[in-house]
Amino acid sequence: MLEDMESVLDQERDETIGIIMVKCPSCKKEFEKHKKAWKYSHFDVKAYTCECGTDFREYTSNGKHSFTLRKKKGKGFVKA
Repeated sequence: MLEDMESVLDQERDETIGIIMVKCPSCKKEFEKHKKAWKYSHFDVKAYTCECGTDFREYTSNGKHSFTLRKKKGKGFVKA
């Protein structure tokens, strides 16, 4: 019985921790790890480079997704 409770607690921990997956705005491939991260004003910014050649940045505030910018040739970063 004690082992059953421990396995239930482990499952609950896994569900609450969760892994946030970010999708490429072009090909929709999912990423777990970012290439670079920094703080910009009240945003946490994470930079990604996809295999399809798209560079994009995800901006979050207070742990919630705010917006995504992707690099567009000749324009710099634009809203995705």
